[in-house]
Amino acid sequence: MGDLQLQLLTVDLRDFGGGVKRSAFLILVALCLLLGALPVLMLGLAGVLHRISGLAIEYSWLLVGVFVSVTGLGMLWHAVRQLITASASLRRSQMELTKNLEWVRGVLHRD
Repeated sequence: MGDLQLQLLTVDLRDFGGGVKRSAFLILVALCLLLGALPVLMLGLAGVLHRISGLAIEYSWLLVGVFVSVTGLGMLWHAVRQLITASASLRRSQMELTKNLEWVRGVLHRD
């Protein structure tokens, strides 16, 4: 029974690892977008928007900042959802272990 439990845990950890790698990568990309070298690009885009549309530069900065923030938050939200989905595979091992422990306790307490 212990061997079966270990095999199930191994499969679940492998599934979890694949999901974590993808989620961690997306989180890293999202954080880079939000915190990296984007201020220069954002200022440049705001300048172009200001020149093309005739908006005040402050409004151009605001529009570009909102767009980039919404994009980054959307990516972060997607990555967190993937991480939650990947962690669901570990619940199977936890439930199976709980059942096995209850069975062992039942067998031991019968005697």
